[in-house]
Amino acid sequence: PKKMAKLLDKIEEGAPLTLIADTLQTIGVSQGMHSLDVGVLVSPVLIEFMKAAAEQEDISYTIGIEEPEGEVDESLINAAVKSVFKKEKGNDATETPTEETSVEEAPASEPEGLMARRSPPVEEDQDGI
Repeated sequence: PKKMAKLLDKIEEGAPLTLIADTLQTIGVSQGMHSLDVGVLVSPVLIEFMKAAAEQEDISYTIGIEEPEGEVDESLINAAVKSVFKKEKGNDATETPTEETSVEEAPASEPEGLMARRSPPVEEDQDGI
C-alpha cells in the first residue's frame, strides 16, 4: 500500500506513465530481477496497470506518447526564416538564399585501419589448386 501510494503521488504530480514504467524496468534490470528483454515486454503491461490504478482513484494521468498540444504557427517560422535570409543577404551580397550549392562527392579511398582488407592482385597464370 505504501509503494502504491507513492506511485499514485508521482502520477498525480504529472509524471508520464511511460517514464515511470521505463524507470521501474531499468531498476529491475540493474537489480538482476529480470533481463532487459523481459523488461521491454512487460513495460506495456505496467503502463496499463498504472492507468487502471489511476482511473480507480480518479487521478488524471498522462501516458507520455501524446502529441504536444501547442502547435507552432508556420507563419512565425516563415517570418523568422525570411528575416535570417535578409540579414545574410545584407552581410553577404554575393550569395542569395535561392542559390543551390552543389556537394561534391569525395573520391573513393583505399581502406585504412587495423581491420581493413585489401584484395590481393589476381594472377592469371597461377599453378596449383
